[in-house]
Amino acid sequence: MYAKDNLFLGSVDIQVPRNFKEHEQFQVTYSYDINSMLYVEIDILSTQEHFTYQIGQTQRLEKVTKYNHLNAVKNVSLQLNQNPEYDALMEKAKRIFTELDPVTKDYYQATLQQFIVHFKHYHNNIKKKQELLTIMEDYIDKFEKDMDYENLDIFSSFDDEGGLPS
Repeated sequence: MYAKDNLFLGSVDIQVPRNFKEHEQFQVTYSYDINSMLYVEIDILSTQEHFTYQIGQTQRLEKVTKYNHLNAVKNVSLQLNQNPEYDALMEKAKRIFTELDPVTKDYYQATLQQFIVHFKHYHNNIKKKQELLTIMEDYIDKFEKDMDYENLDIFSSFDDEGGLPS
């Protein structure tokens, strides 16, 4: 509400040409991306110069070049579209699903479907997706830990010599 209460993030000096007809004009735009990274863009209207700064790792204003910005966007895009942790977790979930009894399968499948819906809902929020992955991984680990492997005899349909019963 009050400027005095704002957090000072830094300042930049930009050479603004002197315009003799009228006062020189510039435009400042504040924006943030899907990861809440703050950007400050400054356009000098008479020369059409464009400067972009971001609040970087140091919590200070850093100049952004097109190359740096494109790499940052590319990295975020890759993180959003590639989910090796998700893929590995889903493979583990499928393996455990095949080993469950029919009653437990229904409960497990419903929970897994709920996770998938929530995970897709947060397609632009890497932090939330990571939280969901951690929660689901704990859930699946508990299922795997509590399974009664002694009573799960996948070879019960084979005879003692490794063949199928006749």
